[in-house]
Amino acid sequence: MPVDLKQVFHGYVQNCHTFKLTAIHTYHSFTLRELNYFYDLGISLGYQPFTEDSIDGRARRMDISWWGKWSRNKGEWTELVLHLERENSCSKDKETLEKLFNQVRDYDPSYMIGILTCHDLNRVEYLNKFALRKMKGGEALLIYHIDQKIEDKTEVHAYLIKGGNISGPIVVIQKTNKDTDIIYMVLEKEIPIE
Repeated sequence: MPVDLKQVFHGYVQNCHTFKLTAIHTYHSFTLRELNYFYDLGISLGYQPFTEDSIDGRARRMDISWWGKWSRNKGEWTELVLHLERENSCSKDKETLEKLFNQVRDYDPSYMIGILTCHDLNRVEYLNKFALRKMKGGEALLIYHIDQKIEDKTEVHAYLIKGGNISGPIVVIQKTNKDTDIIYMVLEKEIPIE
């Protein structure tokens, strides 16, 4: 069953308020809630998700993986549908993309999602070019939380990579609800994605 990464991103944006995160939560809380969200999404789409999956110790650990087929003959999962990495530290953004795209493993994912925190849009542009060079196949969704607050809001940019091409951004504004202090996201603009 194909995964529509654009719809996955829109669902992530629409459901952000359900994470019940506020400005006083730590980065660890953000990571935990987002990973739980994508773990549960994998289940709801009919996949078998794992956290910190290393494919039986033969590969670097993946924050989240979704598996689609079980082989009774091999006694293992044989279809790696999705690999997701989440990183809060701006200093580890490139390293995280290397982990996402440069795995040496028995199974290559059909879909990849990278959720990164970056200082500015110049860094996003650099990381997108880096991702295009490193990506071997499949489709990727790169979500960048820009680490600059402007008037109590933060921008989140998403890009899709497929077939050696990158499209986007989908720009989302992350705000805090004045009554509840809960963080939510709203669509700001979307460049058509084919």
